[in-house]
Amino acid sequence: MGDEIGTWLKEAEDRRKILALLLPALKAAEGMGELESLEYIPGKEMAVAGFADGKKVGINVAGDSDMAMIYDVVVKLWRPR
Repeated sequence: MGDEIGTWLKEAEDRRKILALLLPALKAAEGMGELESLEYIPGKEMAVAGFADGKKVGINVAGDSDMAMIYDVVVKLWRPR
């Protein structure tokens, strides 16, 4: 059981790190200047994007690999003009 908890904690830490690195790239993208935060909620397996106007967008990342999580975040936040 200890190994499972260790793996879960490392996965949560890795996801937080990936979202922290992804945030500046997304903020630099056209139409995303109002994006202020990206956080990972491990117990819910959700990423949450926070915007300057107070709006929050939840993104289901349950069961995702790291690359699938990045994809899900980008697709959910992309607003074509």
